[in-house]
Amino acid sequence: LQIRSTGNNANQVSYKSALLWYEWLRDRVASNQPFNKIVFELLSARGGSFKNPATNYFKLESDVKKMTENVAQVFMGMRIQCAQCHNHPFDRWTMDDYYGFAAFFAQV
Repeated sequence: LQIRSTGNNANQVSYKSALLWYEWLRDRVASNQPFNKIVFELLSARGGSFKNPATNYFKLESDVKKMTENVAQVFMGMRIQCAQCHNHPFDRWTMDDYYGFAAFFAQV
C-alpha cells in the first residue's frame, strides 16, 4: 500500500496526493475501522485524488495485469500470476478466472 510521490514516473502521485493518502489510511487505522471496510473503500474509490485520497491506489499502477495480481495477493492472499498463461495444475484459478478478474480493473 505504498504511495510514492514526485519524480518522472507517470505512476507516481504528487506530494499533496501522497500526504492525503497517508492521512486517509492513518485516520482509518487510528479509528480502528475494520480492514474489510478499508479495502472496500479503497477498491471502490471514485473521484479525484484530492477529494477522495483512496483513488490514489489505482493511480500507482496503470498495468491492468499487475493491478489484478497485486489485489489478489495483497487482499485475497492468492498468487494468481500463473493463471495469466495457463491453468494451474494444483490451484483452482484458470485463465478464464484470471482474465475475468482482470476485466474489473480494466474499467478503472
